[in-house]
Amino acid sequence: MSTNPDAARLSKLLFEAREQIDMLNGIVESQSGRVDNWSRRVRDEIDAYRAEQGWSADGFGGES
Repeated sequence: MSTNPDAARLSKLLFEAREQIDMLNGIVESQSGRVDNWSRRVRDEIDAYRAEQGWSADGFGGES
């Protein structure tokens, strides 16, 4: 099975964006004392898209 370089690139970008969103969400919520539904929703949508593609939830690589 060959790897699609576009899929691998998108997977990496989405994973990195997801990690940054999650990290910043933690900062915003701890500083404001409020739930940040917007960043949680975007993070969850990225997770759902990655799952639909069959991509790892724990990183990137090996996408076909």
